[in-house]
Amino acid sequence: MTPPTVIAIDSAEHTKLSSPSLEVLSLRRLLSAATSDPDPVHIDPDNDLAALPFSSGTTGFPKGVMLTHTNLVFNSQQIRNGRLFDYAIPPTGVCLL
Repeated sequence: MTPPTVIAIDSAEHTKLSSPSLEVLSLRRLLSAATSDPDPVHIDPDNDLAALPFSSGTTGFPKGVMLTHTNLVFNSQQIRNGRLFDYAIPPTGVCLL
């Protein structure tokens, strides 16, 4: 059986994750080994899935929430403009989508 693969973003994470039951690859090494640019990919921002976060299941069972690229852009604009919560977010505020 092939061990699961994890891509580490830095050397500290690579060292921390190293295990005989896990294949850990360095993102830096993978990027430097690329021989050419990848083929272009057509993305339909209105219909293609960008993220699949899961709800907490407050009113039922937890479930995946399908978000498109357009959803994420509009959500970030609402937060940036303070329209999501009907108040202005200070410039030092941090918002997580």
